[in-house]
Amino acid sequence: MTEWWLLIAAFWFWYFADCLKAGLKPRFFLSRAFGRRRASVWHLPGAVIPPLPTASFVRTEDPPIAFSPEGLTNVPAGSAGRPAPAPVIGQSWRWEDVRQLGQSRGRIFINGQDFCAVTPFTTLAGLRALIDGSRNRTSKERAVWLTGQLACWFRPAHLRRQQTVLLGRTATLVALTSSAFAVTLLLSVYLLVGSALPVSVELAARLGKLLPAFGLYLLGLHLAIVVMGWRIHRRLMPKRGEERLNMMLSATMLPPQALRLRSRIGAEFFKPAHPLAWLAVLAGQKDFAEYARQAVADLRWPLVPVRNVDPALSATISAWMSERIAGEVDRLLLERGVDRAELLKTPEPDSAGSCAYCPRCRSQFTSAVARCPYGIKLLPLK
Repeated sequence: MTEWWLLIAAFWFWYFADCLKAGLKPRFFLSRAFGRRRASVWHLPGAVIPPLPTASFVRTEDPPIAFSPEGLTNVPAGSAGRPAPAPVIGQSWRWEDVRQLGQSRGRIFINGQDFCAVTPFTTLAGLRALIDGSRNRTSKERAVWLTGQLACWFRPAHLRRQQTVLLGRTATLVALTSSAFAVTLLLSVYLLVGSALPVSVELAARLGKLLPAFGLYLLGLHLAIVVMGWRIHRRLMPKRGEERLNMMLSATMLPPQALRLRSRIGAEFFKPAHPLAWLAVLAGQKDFAEYARQAVADLRWPLVPVRNVDPALSATISAWMSERIAGEVDRLLLERGVDRAELLKTPEPDSAGSCAYCPRCRSQFTSAVARCPYGIKLLPLK
């Protein structure tokens, strides 16, 4: 029965290809093979999601902007990933000075100037709402409103509710996809190596007669999975009709993708949140502490752009934003039982010649230079 190998290879190729998530810039990927277990964490341009119908994943990234009652800047604050999304040319705009907002080739433009990348935090519609909402308020009202907008990036309780809703809504879907996965896997193995199995001619003939029934069963199961996936997507995201149509057409035409509908629906369902909020919900203590240290270090020792068009305005905006992000980060540290002082403690020397270290990236130096290559003042190793 080896004449089936091409069809089987194509099926599993598309199945495992759907597990590969790739891009051009580093992002956070938090994936789990089952239920509520702790997630594996990557901060890379791409990652491989567990190849099971029960798997789910979250993809997020550091916001590339900062804002305050004074205006908006593309110099971010509190980035948990490395490298942080620091611009080569820092731009800052007062809310009332923003006259034109556009998007081209994955970039946001303000007044014709390249401002930042399009991300879940900086969509064209989202930035327009942020700018209009700020311009239509007084300075005092603006501060309160912007604090609320920022707080939406750090709501672990909300993320846990989303997680619970997704797991509950997709429980039956996962049972169907897991059943289809198991039957397809067994059928693939039998079609590939069945002739080498020590079975009698009579039994082989009986199994051959059952193959059409297995095919009809899988076809019916596939249609049930697509219909259920459509209903779940509509229930969770009723306003995303175009995305739902594209996803279900893809799943209908490519059955391997239908087996991973929980993962695909979840990737669209989860709201944008700061990576540290997702890490507080899903990651283990070691991963959370590592990226929390990087976020705290970014607040305390931020990178300076090579060129800054308006350094005074940028500094004012960053100071306001950093203060409020620091409060949100401290709340997450308290929730996870992590001590800020422990995160920033002086590391042990990695060699006999090490005499200084960069507090931001923790790199150690053997010469008494004043600053690291990124301009951060070095601290002595004790």
